[in-house]
Amino acid sequence: MLRQSRITKTGYGLRTAGIFVAIVLSYLVLRAIPPVGRVLARVEHGFVVIGTSVGGLISRITSSEVSANSKLNVCTTQLASTTKQVADLSDQAKSITELEAMVGYLNESHVTGVAARIVTRSLPETSELTIDKGSSDGVVSGSAVTIADGHLLGVVTEVASGSAQVRLVHSQASSIPAMIVNSDRTIGLVEGQDGTILRMQYIPLDANVHEGDVVVTSGLAGGLPANIVIGLVTSVISEETAPFLQALIEPLYDDRIWTNVLVLSPTF
Repeated sequence: MLRQSRITKTGYGLRTAGIFVAIVLSYLVLRAIPPVGRVLARVEHGFVVIGTSVGGLISRITSSEVSANSKLNVCTTQLASTTKQVADLSDQAKSITELEAMVGYLNESHVTGVAARIVTRSLPETSELTIDKGSSDGVVSGSAVTIADGHLLGVVTEVASGSAQVRLVHSQASSIPAMIVNSDRTIGLVEGQDGTILRMQYIPLDANVHEGDVVVTSGLAGGLPANIVIGLVTSVISEETAPFLQALIEPLYDDRIWTNVLVLSPTF
């Protein structure tokens, strides 16, 4: 049985080889006939063209993928660069707006000062910050630090040659002699509460104080010039046994969004 199988496989192989030889010989004979040879030549040329086209297509697909990856990397790099440029331009525009407000305040008031940039903020953000101007720029301890068109941000507490520490009005350690701009020009003391709302103490019981009244520095103590805006009265607190009224004060600006400040020359 095994012998018969081997004989069958051998016969099949010989027949296949014979058929292949016969096809090759037939092709050569036909190739030698001029009309048929020309037709076969055209067929051969067609296969060559098809093969070349397929090979070129595969090459283009491969090279296109490499090219696409390269272009994607270039686009990603350009996008990152453009994003940074947009951020820088936005920061510059913001700084210009802040500085314009400060210049306007200097032109309209009778104070002098030096512009500075906030470089660090403490945690919590309402305690203190560091600016990039110091004693070499004329900054001294006790100087008022303002934002926008003359709104009090804080007071300089420590000075180095090229930097200074500023205690913000929100700090619990802050105490600012202030005045309510009303018919009585009521004076008091504005203290920080480590929050967005300030508290004005020692307001006389008979003072004519209302919500919406403007509160400014009084200029009665320290080196702070008078009439620097601190905020607006949001509520008045009266207690039966208390010898004074209290008022809650809300600043007009969020100091956390400002990057440029104006350090005023002290009055002492």
